[in-house]
Amino acid sequence: MSDTDRKDIEELVRDGASQLGFEEATETKAVEVLEEVDGVEAAETPNEVAAGVLYGASLFCNDKATMREVAEVVDAPPETVREVYSDIVSQLGLGI
Repeated sequence: MSDTDRKDIEELVRDGASQLGFEEATETKAVEVLEEVDGVEAAETPNEVAAGVLYGASLFCNDKATMREVAEVVDAPPETVREVYSDIVSQLGLGI
């Protein structure tokens, strides 16, 4: 993932967190996870990565949103959120 992609994804994450009304801790966690992720095989677009990162952070921080809500806000296909989220969890060994 290039630095440009990472910045685009971070912007999508921050905008999405704001639109969903997430706490600052959730947004911060999503950005931290994004910084650790090397790439996500299930994701074809920055929007899909942003959706997976944001959804995972929302679960970790107890700032609940459905996969569909997250997908709609960041303009990603809802069916890919679970796959991307699962890839991220596996890659980082997170217990979310």
